[in-house]
Amino acid sequence: MFGVSTNEMERNRDGSIHIRKTENTTSHLGGSIKYKSRRSVTVFRSIEGYLVRSLDEDKIELELGVDGRLLKFNLKWPNIEATRTNKVFGISAIIDEIKKGEVLGDLMNEYPSDSIAQIELKDFQVFYYVSTMFPYRKRSPTTADIRPMIEFLATFKSKQGEKTEGGLFVPLTESE
Repeated sequence: MFGVSTNEMERNRDGSIHIRKTENTTSHLGGSIKYKSRRSVTVFRSIEGYLVRSLDEDKIELELGVDGRLLKFNLKWPNIEATRTNKVFGISAIIDEIKKGEVLGDLMNEYPSDSIAQIELKDFQVFYYVSTMFPYRKRSPTTADIRPMIEFLATFKSKQGEKTEGGLFVPLTESE
């Protein structure tokens, strides 16, 4: 009804649409009266099976209060059209980008106190990044460039053997 294709919705492994559900339970009179004060459902956008991430993610969100009262409805699903294709990096080029420092560290990362001597890449996931966000913004903020990115789970090792874990984000395609 809203012009949103189910082909662009995040999916479960079995192919069904991934719906995130949350609810709040409120109680009064020492817990003798309990009721659901809020229920919400959210569906996020994906492209070719990869989640689209940004600060203000593409999603459909419905939040209901007591007696089905509408608390929030958010529909952010702009049209996406391919404007060009960029060369996809091979794994050696991705490693080279990490070595050159062309990588973002997760804000939650904690690094070894006596510097990093080695980085071990343990796992990864691919997602789409909306490049109106800093630092990969190459155009005006009104034109979004959607780029595939790879997020690595990494172990950072110091010269003294101290280890910490964190995330590293690397582009998968060459920029213009």
